[in-house]
Amino acid sequence: MSEAVVILGLDPGASTGFAKCAFYGEKITVLDYGIVPILGNQVEELVCGILVWLRNNHPAEVLQHLVFSEIPYLPKRRTHFPSIEVQGVIRAARGVGYNPMTIHSQLGTRRKADTKAFVKRALGFTPTSIDHVVDAFAVCFCHALKIGVWQPHLEALPARTPISRQKRVVRCSGGKDGHLMDLPENPTQDEIRAAFDSGKARVGR
Repeated sequence: MSEAVVILGLDPGASTGFAKCAFYGEKITVLDYGIVPILGNQVEELVCGILVWLRNNHPAEVLQHLVFSEIPYLPKRRTHFPSIEVQGVIRAARGVGYNPMTIHSQLGTRRKADTKAFVKRALGFTPTSIDHVVDAFAVCFCHALKIGVWQPHLEALPARTPISRQKRVVRCSGGKDGHLMDLPENPTQDEIRAAFDSGKARVGR
């Protein structure tokens, strides 16, 4: 690897956190992080604000990698609507989404507290207490590990047990005996939505 790879991570929602880092071997250089400044909290204002912010601060011809954390699709969960709309804008800007299961798998974490600990150890300091920003760092690190541009020397966090590997968000019931059958390890939004629409999925624990 001849030069650092810059990754912009976003955690979309009513407040969208961002983290921009440069990776080179074992090293991380934090370039910027915080909450995307947007006036207003209506869906239209959020969508337009994210689009303008990306165009003005991170034009596509300059930005190398744009990634975001995907919010699982859950029917009638109105609080997720802003996140889903903002995700669409980021995806249209050629952003790559990672769902929570994939992020935890790449980082070797199990819950939000583990993710915060990973981010703190990787950076050597606590960047913020805002969850959206911490999650933006997490998806940034996830992508860096996924594409192999970062080789951190970190003490491994506790490995997930078989029970903790079970899918928490969606389970599908199928067959005459009504047994439960999990979706794929990293289901797409379309697969999740289709499972709900067909009546074969429910919100699980």
